[in-house]
Amino acid sequence: MLKRDNALTEDLITRFDLWPSRAQTLACLIRLVTHKGSVCLHRLAADVATRAKIESTRQRFRRFFEHVTLDESAEARLIADQLGLCGKEGWNLQLDRTNWDCGNVTHNILTLSVLWNGVAVPLFRIMLDKEGNSDTSERCDLLQKVRDVFPDQPIASLAGDREFVGHKWLEWMDMNGIPFAMRHKENMYVFRDGEEPVQLSWLASNLKCGKTLNLKGGWRVGKNKEEASPPVFLAIKRLEKDGSLLIIASSFSAKKALATYKLRWKIETLFGLLKTKGFNLEDTHMKDKARLSMLFGILAIAAAMVIKLGLYARRRTPIPIKKHGRPARSLFALGLDTLRRIFATSSSYQILALIRTLLSPYTPHNPLPRFAISE
Repeated sequence: MLKRDNALTEDLITRFDLWPSRAQTLACLIRLVTHKGSVCLHRLAADVATRAKIESTRQRFRRFFEHVTLDESAEARLIADQLGLCGKEGWNLQLDRTNWDCGNVTHNILTLSVLWNGVAVPLFRIMLDKEGNSDTSERCDLLQKVRDVFPDQPIASLAGDREFVGHKWLEWMDMNGIPFAMRHKENMYVFRDGEEPVQLSWLASNLKCGKTLNLKGGWRVGKNKEEASPPVFLAIKRLEKDGSLLIIASSFSAKKALATYKLRWKIETLFGLLKTKGFNLEDTHMKDKARLSMLFGILAIAAAMVIKLGLYARRRTPIPIKKHGRPARSLFALGLDTLRRIFATSSSYQILALIRTLLSPYTPHNPLPRFAISE
């Protein structure tokens, strides 16, 4: 399997400037993580169709992560191209962290994703060398990557949770023209020019469960003018579940703030897909942050490929909608099941040709025209 599709290998060489043997290994890894739902290189090596010994294949995988560095910008361009993201309307971005312990090492990944057909797809990440939250400079660096790699791409919104706050962070987004909807804690202070600061919870002291309070622009997050955000809109909702407050500071509209913030939940779903519901990222034994970052990038490419296939499959057979109004399956789950069925029923040449199609900008009108499986 490592040497059977020169066309796919050439595609990856063009994208990442790799030696042919390393491009073949990359193609093999993309196929294996989707087929087996695992990132454990020790296990994946046994599933490679080659005459080489299993231990030789394991060594090849290990050398790939030891000596290869995939360009993160090239990864993002590949994902944008294969999903047709560029040149269209503004991107809805989501910012969040995922973390877990691997032995005595804590992996902490700050991730920026883009919404595509209702699914979050990872574009950029930073491997944090600490536990806990990111700081303003790290977030700015992550957003700057988008501006550098896609300078002409408009951004419609950026959503983030309560850990992504601070007047310098909000000021940076305002100065760089990035519309945002960021959740804030109840005990944080806000004020209008010429007025005394008050806690956000005080503003909603009379708000009943299930109700929303929309406050027009002019509010600054902070206790004083020297350490305060630019003027923002505020949307405050008292949740029916536990009576807590959902408070969103937005740069564009109080009425649209809650709807924009809800998009953030898509990245939470994404982390589940990369972990227990899809590729089992937490199974990796990697402790080196550079190697783990490259593995995360490979999973991002594979996730985009699976989601794209899910869209094709949904065009052929629509996903049923349950009584609560949500689809019975996600695009990712549908795409992953479809791809694994194809792995089980198609030749290796067909599989590699399909992967090449899914990694390309090509979007057929009839899903899976050459790889359709009879029921």
